[in-house]
Amino acid sequence: ILRNGAVKFRQAYSRFFQKLGGRPKIKKKSGRQAVWITDELFQFVPLTDKTGEIASYQLSLGTKKFPVGVIPYVAHRPHAIPSSIHIAVEGGRWWLSFAAEDPTVTIPGKDGDAATERIAEDLRHLAADQLAERTLGGDRGIAKPLMTSNGRCFDLLPIQKARIRKTRRQRKRWQRRAARRQKGSKNQQKAYRKVARYHQYEKNVRYEYAHQTSHALVVNAAYDLYVFEDLPIQPMTKRPKAKKDAAGHFLPNGRAAKAGLNRAILGSAWGEVVTFTRYKALRHHKLVITVPPQHSSQECAECTFTAPDNRPSQAAFVCQRCGH
Repeated sequence: ILRNGAVKFRQAYSRFFQKLGGRPKIKKKSGRQAVWITDELFQFVPLTDKTGEIASYQLSLGTKKFPVGVIPYVAHRPHAIPSSIHIAVEGGRWWLSFAAEDPTVTIPGKDGDAATERIAEDLRHLAADQLAERTLGGDRGIAKPLMTSNGRCFDLLPIQKARIRKTRRQRKRWQRRAARRQKGSKNQQKAYRKVARYHQYEKNVRYEYAHQTSHALVVNAAYDLYVFEDLPIQPMTKRPKAKKDAAGHFLPNGRAAKAGLNRAILGSAWGEVVTFTRYKALRHHKLVITVPPQHSSQECAECTFTAPDNRPSQAAFVCQRCGH
């Protein structure tokens, strides 16, 4: 375990020195705790059914001299035996995750580029009007997280929004309670577990929405090409820089308003929807592309005339050239 932790430590700093990531930070005890375990410390024990075929596995953790025990887990699909696993705990819940080869899944970056090129080559043989009929565009926003070109709106359910608002209030309440309790005590740990559970609910709802939305887009047989704006989500959600006057005093910089906008952007699952749609589309021999977002809301879909006057309001569009 110590050796694996040292390897992860060295890998993190190697990425930092190569400018592939930020400087590693010391994790808090109240957050997600994870450990990387290699195959000399675990064993997947196969369980057979009445026919003698392998129905599932049991995870036996530890060595023969120092056994830890058997960990039950739910396998979402048949899998090969991995060479390493990750076990994590967050908010009082335990997670087992690992990677294994699956010949039925296209791996982006490995053979995903070749699969994408094959799909694009098939779409190039279509005429312009045929390609337009087989293309679905998606516009991501704040009031409506996703609006497609066929007039369908994807958003969280009203009950989900109400529960998220409630969990946010409860999370702030338990954060204040945890701050008032003795540092490092059992009661403070219980309070932080409450905070993590409330945060986990919002995260689960957002991932469920992204999975259901991407599935609904991909299974629609009327479309083979999906187009989204290439939005730079990470720069869009950065904190505003501090402003100072000549005397060195801080000036208002809209930090509170920007924090609310960032929360709304991240809560709309813009990135997850496109990421999930991309890999699910490859499974259905479909393609997802992104286009530059500059002036896309001012461009006419009929004559491609672009002008700020084409948008008299947020909900209205009137082309100043062709009247579309």
